[in-house]
Amino acid sequence: MQVNNYIACVNFGDKYSREYVEKLYEMVSNNCTIPFTFLTITDDERKSPNRGGTTYVPEKHYEGWWNKLHLFSDDLPVSPGSTILYFDLDVVITGNIDELFTYEEDKWCTILDFIHLRRQMTPPTMYNSSVMRFKKGELSFVYDEFIKLPKTKKWNGDQNFIHDMTVDKYPATYYPHEMIRSYKWDIKENGLGGGRTKVAVFHGKPNPFEPIVWKNERWVRQALRL
Repeated sequence: MQVNNYIACVNFGDKYSREYVEKLYEMVSNNCTIPFTFLTITDDERKSPNRGGTTYVPEKHYEGWWNKLHLFSDDLPVSPGSTILYFDLDVVITGNIDELFTYEEDKWCTILDFIHLRRQMTPPTMYNSSVMRFKKGELSFVYDEFIKLPKTKKWNGDQNFIHDMTVDKYPATYYPHEMIRSYKWDIKENGLGGGRTKVAVFHGKPNPFEPIVWKNERWVRQALRL
């Protein structure tokens, strides 16, 4: 397979309908000039966009957010060395995302967790896995470690696990905070930051599709075309 750029999402279970995948596909297509293939990792191929991309339905399914770790599996149908830019389904793309491919392109990148106390630590600690970029095979050791203990209760979620597996061995480079921001802790009170924001992360509640958000935020309606 040819080395390419991919934009990926993960959709297992019934938390998110196909509409979320369709909207993400629309948003990245409208805000990226770098050629890419859209990749949906899912338990049901019918959750993929109708208009394009590729689908991977892994044989093994895990509980909840742990399915995100399929991103790092060697079984992912992507050629080694290809770049994978991942988004959670509850993000809103607010600007051109080309820089998410090109920023520190020789390193793997994610975002620092939005909890302010963690950001104030020296060095700041813990990842938020809503947005990640890496090359196929670069983080396969994370999945290899996970399948040895898939039901462990030591970690509260996938991002804690990813952090602990990489922080000493192969730490992430953080995207600049102004590029990817929390809706409820940053944007809701302070706005989009003069256009520097590329991605609004709706971690936890509220969800961007909830009326309390899109009725009050014109930029959300525009991005989601509601």
